[in-house]
Amino acid sequence: MARIFVVGSYNHDLIFRSRALPRPGETQLGRFASAHGGKGFNQAVAAGRLGVSTTFIGAVGKDKYGAAARTFAEEEGIDFQVESAGTSTGLACVITDPGGQNQIVVAPGANLALSDGHTDRCLAGIGDDDICLAQLECNPGTVAHALQTARLASAVTVLNPAPMHPKLSRELLQLADVITPNESEFQYLMETCFQELLPPDWATESVQRVHTWCRQTGISTVVITLGERGCFVSHGNGNAFTGEESFSMLPVVPAEAVDSTGAGDCFNGALCAGICLYGKDFDQAARLANQAAGLSVTRHGAAPSMPYGRELLGEG
Repeated sequence: MARIFVVGSYNHDLIFRSRALPRPGETQLGRFASAHGGKGFNQAVAAGRLGVSTTFIGAVGKDKYGAAARTFAEEEGIDFQVESAGTSTGLACVITDPGGQNQIVVAPGANLALSDGHTDRCLAGIGDDDICLAQLECNPGTVAHALQTARLASAVTVLNPAPMHPKLSRELLQLADVITPNESEFQYLMETCFQELLPPDWATESVQRVHTWCRQTGISTVVITLGERGCFVSHGNGNAFTGEESFSMLPVVPAEAVDSTGAGDCFNGALCAGICLYGKDFDQAARLANQAAGLSVTRHGAAPSMPYGRELLGEG
């Protein structure tokens, strides 16, 4: 069966829940919890919990947070391939309100030390049935190197261009067979990398027009996540899934959100798991991703909120 190699970040999340998100200069009282997180690690957990063999490739510090991450990965059955950095493990401060909205500040720490050499060693066995998934919460140069390595091995390459990064470039995007921006990220990359100024309400335009913008990128498959509205999928000619140019809007089942932290990561991990499970039926993989992300927002935390296969696939 196909495997997923996630090249990305691990952060230990410091989570504060308050009755409202604080305004500038305001203090709110709340409750505290901590959990495993980081965009890359969340995606690896999401994929692994759906029963797909998953390797996480990253970097952590020689501290209690890095040790805790290793233990949690072992419990999850994730192949935890991390290098030890001479700095602290990445940390994230997450503030959430009762409606599930959040504010997040990340101190990347060890994530910025992820090296080309380490990813080369970990991707040595990747093949044409496998998937390499990456984001932009670690060194973007190493992300580009990893995607190039995976592409040379004929693996499917998936880039979640998040968080928005000043070093995001057209050249980096072109290393991906699939990109998965949200609304703001898609607008940013169109304006920054493709010099296409989108109208403020571009996401409410006709699906044909959104598809046309997606095709301007030259990327085989573009998936735009739209939160509670689901996702939009745009394929170009010669793509690895349908082979033909097409597009679809896939809705999500409404959920009562309590914490949206990690929902996008859940979508990405589940999408890659769906590609492994359903092969060329990309819409089915995207529906699974929508379902997984919709369930994740009904729970608190990032990595711990990722659903299991038995909840989505009827396993066990």
